[in-house]
Amino acid sequence: MLLSLGCERLLAPARLGGERIVEEKLSKLLDALNDLGAGRPVAQWPMQDPDDPLDVVGAAVSRAAGALASHCPAPLPRPPSPSHEEVMAEGQERLDSLAAMASSIAHEINNPLSYVVVNLEHLQRMLDDEHSMLPAPTHKDMELAVAEAQDGVRRVAQIVRDLQVFSSGDNDRAQVDVTTVLDSVLRLMGNEIRHRARLVREYASVPLVQGSAARLGQAFLSLLQNAVQALPEGNASEHHIRVSVSLADEQTVRVVLSDTGHGVPAGLRDRIFDPFFSTRGGGGLGLPVVRSILASFGGAISLGQSEGRGARFEVALRVASLSDQVRDPTLDERPAEDFRILVVDDEPLVARAVRRCLPEYNVITASDGREAVGMLSKQKFDLIFCDLMMPDMGGMDLHAYLLKEHPKMVERMVIVTGGAFSAQGKRFLERSQLPVLEKPFDRKRLRNKVHKMLEEAARDVRKARVDEGRDSDSGVTRQ
Repeated sequence: MLLSLGCERLLAPARLGGERIVEEKLSKLLDALNDLGAGRPVAQWPMQDPDDPLDVVGAAVSRAAGALASHCPAPLPRPPSPSHEEVMAEGQERLDSLAAMASSIAHEINNPLSYVVVNLEHLQRMLDDEHSMLPAPTHKDMELAVAEAQDGVRRVAQIVRDLQVFSSGDNDRAQVDVTTVLDSVLRLMGNEIRHRARLVREYASVPLVQGSAARLGQAFLSLLQNAVQALPEGNASEHHIRVSVSLADEQTVRVVLSDTGHGVPAGLRDRIFDPFFSTRGGGGLGLPVVRSILASFGGAISLGQSEGRGARFEVALRVASLSDQVRDPTLDERPAEDFRILVVDDEPLVARAVRRCLPEYNVITASDGREAVGMLSKQKFDLIFCDLMMPDMGGMDLHAYLLKEHPKMVERMVIVTGGAFSAQGKRFLERSQLPVLEKPFDRKRLRNKVHKMLEEAARDVRKARVDEGRDSDSGVTRQ
């Protein structure tokens, strides 16, 4: 700009002379300067008069443009836009990474959390003992400390359970409690939400839906991240995020997520689900991926009409088959003093916690599958609790050994896991249909699982004896 003004001042006397050639040269010079500033090619200046200031400046501009072009690399070709399939694949890769990270974190926390929970319960029972020799003030302080520790452990365990929503199996035809998934996601987003808006939940009683808890949780997380980012910080009392669940009809559960943020401009409403459209940067999955997730198990998403400011997204999910909506019964505890239980876990404190929870049973521990194989070759066990993931010989390998050498024991095997499932581990659990005890477990859940398995074992023994009696009466000999 300054150079252009300088040229005009330099050539002012020539302009006043009214010569046409001067006007033409001046116009070409200004065009050349604009091209140079914009990075466009500049044509070679035709030198007509070495004493003409316009020719001198024009030639200088031409030389400068040539020098720049020789030292600057040619612009790289613009990469082609990703295809719809590539966008979906990238979204799925991010989902898989989130699931793997959540699974790994859950596994690393659940192992130590299991024996912390059990040991705190053991300490609480000791304090409840009427024969405690502790002075009253000390006893009261210890009870308070244990209660506070148990509350902290419950909070950590809840966070881990919420994380495990994102690391569950890949079955898109499972039966899912949508309100449980929503609550897990809302707890994980709680700190971000409370600084920007009030959270309003409106849950009606609805049946289970068809889908994958992990993928549904990922979709809800992305929608809530969008809602949070649409709200300013520091005005939480003036904004809200509303999450409602209702039954749209006999076959459809409707989930509505709305906010009072800046909303979606009317001109963009028809484009927000396009694969390559975005109104902002950010780390969310993007609405096209969310729609793809929901569509994978028969769901759908749409942008509804917001009442006032903000955005409103409506998610429709299929109701699961009623025949699959069955809850596991809770069994009452009962003593079983003559049973031998083998606990196989590479965490010694987990094995010790199991023994502490089952004082009336004969609990024997092994640090890995190989040690367990040695024990199984010498003695019989009524139950086997085995960790799925161990460095040397884990639950899958021990199961294969039992199938070959002790097939009757397979029905008495329980897999214990902190949630770090590999794809192979997931397939194994689906194929084997073995009962599972998830970490962290407390005393009641562990004992309920033991008693349920022992009752089934006792039922099988009684049935076998009845069958043997019938065969004896009919002269049949079993091989």
